[in-house]
Amino acid sequence: MAFDVVLLGELELPAERLEEWLSTPASAPRLWADAVARPPMSPEAVLLSLAEGPREPHELVDVQLDGALLRVACFVSQDTFLDVRDELALLFTSAAAQRGAGALTLVGYEGVILGEQLTCQNGQARLSRLTLTATQLFIASAGFAAFERRIHERFHALVGRLTPSTDSSEPNPFTGRLVG
Repeated sequence: MAFDVVLLGELELPAERLEEWLSTPASAPRLWADAVARPPMSPEAVLLSLAEGPREPHELVDVQLDGALLRVACFVSQDTFLDVRDELALLFTSAAAQRGAGALTLVGYEGVILGEQLTCQNGQARLSRLTLTATQLFIASAGFAAFERRIHERFHALVGRLTPSTDSSEPNPFTGRLVG
């Protein structure tokens, strides 16, 4: 069964630690049983990999470093998810060692039950599972809704529709589900 995942988050580093963080190779943490062991990479190399990595046409991988603030907004399918997840985990866990603080939330999209959050603060990174209620609250948040609009704009652009359909009887061309 194929699935899609949304990953949203922000990470802030102390400005005086930014260059050290970007250039110091780190190993990806083994936070998940299916994480793949990889050679150490610098966060700068990870950011480049995320920017240039192969993607499916419907996927969005928007990882921006603006000064000492990293913003993450990704919509990826099953095949891309594991790589993107592990690369983002390396960014967040390595930032914790540099006194970075922030959170990355991973949620399943359209019926996929997944809710996890990787937080870093006080020099430590921690992965936790979100309760169903916390996952639902996150999906109901304004930030998620704004990103979901970008996902739908992407879908509509791929099928040549300039404006999203509001006809609830028309199925989504990718999922077959009703739009409404």
